[in-house]
Amino acid sequence: MLTLAALQSLQALRAIDDEETQATANQLSHPETSKRLFDQKRQSFQHYEHELNELDLKSVEAHRFRTQLKSFNQLTLEYQKVEQQNNLDQSSQKSLQQKLKEAQSELENTYRAMEKSISAAGA
Repeated sequence: MLTLAALQSLQALRAIDDEETQATANQLSHPETSKRLFDQKRQSFQHYEHELNELDLKSVEAHRFRTQLKSFNQLTLEYQKVEQQNNLDQSSQKSLQQKLKEAQSELENTYRAMEKSISAAGA
């Protein structure tokens, strides 16, 4: 159960950071600011990935979740980079949106599997 709590804690911290970054981005729409915010987001994700790698995960589900979460974060950065382009490639954007949707669904399914596994072990 410690593993699930650690993952939840890291997710909550990242969500707060994401909200703060998005609020700043909404206030400032200058291209240089967008690049700076993208770099901050990338650094935040790198730090988050390092913290995820430090977790001592015992279950297959937790390890799968960590791997999927890291992939999701990379897709998020890739999507944000595409959005910043002056000549926005609609095809790339739609493809990345679909990949993000699928990755999010996989994360949710793996998370539910972890919860079931923990519930079954505790019963």
